[in-house]
Amino acid sequence: MMSDMVVRGIRESELEPAATLVADVFSQGDSRVRRWMMDNYLTHLPRRPGMKIEYFRAAFVGRKIVAFARLMEFMLHYGQAKLLVAGIGSVCTHPDYRGQGYASAVIQDILTYSAEQGMHMALLNGIPNYYEQFGFMPVWANYTLEALTSDARKLSQSLQLRAAAIDDMPQMARLYNQHWGGRVTFSRDAALWRWRMAADNEESIVALDNTGQIQGYLWHRQGETSARTEVIANTRQAIQTLLAYEGQRFHHAGTEKLVWTVPPDDVIIPYAQTMLPITLNAHYSPTGGWMGRLVDPSAIVHRLLPEIVTQARSLSAKFNPDKLYLQVDSDGVKIGLQDNQNSYCHLSLRDFVQVLFGSLRPHTLAIRHNLSHDSIALLELLFPPRIAALAPWDWF
Repeated sequence: MMSDMVVRGIRESELEPAATLVADVFSQGDSRVRRWMMDNYLTHLPRRPGMKIEYFRAAFVGRKIVAFARLMEFMLHYGQAKLLVAGIGSVCTHPDYRGQGYASAVIQDILTYSAEQGMHMALLNGIPNYYEQFGFMPVWANYTLEALTSDARKLSQSLQLRAAAIDDMPQMARLYNQHWGGRVTFSRDAALWRWRMAADNEESIVALDNTGQIQGYLWHRQGETSARTEVIANTRQAIQTLLAYEGQRFHHAGTEKLVWTVPPDDVIIPYAQTMLPITLNAHYSPTGGWMGRLVDPSAIVHRLLPEIVTQARSLSAKFNPDKLYLQVDSDGVKIGLQDNQNSYCHLSLRDFVQVLFGSLRPHTLAIRHNLSHDSIALLELLFPPRIAALAPWDWF
């Protein structure tokens, strides 16, 4: 009975039954995956920097955990602005209690809790046709590079490869910041890097030039061949060496295609296409995938306003920030220039989030809304194209 339900953050003594529920639901009978998930929840996740036991939220019937969801705190870069993000994952319900609203209650609870913690937005990688009811909307695509394993394994490895060590962290962090820092993505401080590299079930490989400098690295979970592979490389030689290594790894796993998560503006792409045939994909789901929801619309607009103004002024010397009108209401955002009534438009929160993160361009938005030329021009000025993507090591 839903009337017997209590939703709250778990206590230390309840971590093991929570981990058991998550492992039983998501392992789908695979004992290896189940062992990894139990260890992740009981050992690795509690050590994450800033992690709190209250970030594990659950629905209880009596003393039994019947539904669960996990919050993880992230810092999202948007130009020079930083947004506090609640990453929601491991949403699940015990099989005997499904279809009764318990998971929905946990999601509503975690959104309320996120607001209480001062989060600007919530983000999740969702199944289709479910999370829209909670105000989530798709915010960016999954970008992948694919190549035949047989082609990749034929490439030569001109750089030395070895397992990454803690001492490599500063060089790896510099590479990450160099190649991902200009995107809308998560930031990583030194503590987070150390925590990530301490995971026993994950493999990090670095590519060294003849001076011993790291020119590239890759990360993946041990035994996993999927798009969840983070690859960052500085040079042609590093890219070729890592492609060849991955070709061998995917070949031994019996996988015909090598798949990496690579944004469309990454330096890997122009180099890789001169080495072997590749396919680039941008998978965008209208009701699933990476989905976002504003937790505090007024706070996020206030946080982003200096970055939005700076960007607009860099694109147009005629832009006067004193004339900008940007008002958040319960049903959307009104944007315009005070000396130009034709520039005003009212965006729903869904449209605003998608324009903000680049998954919907203003001229495309105009197809389904009656936007004036001045409105489109202003939105293009305030929200120029941005590549938004999460590096796979940050997936949750």
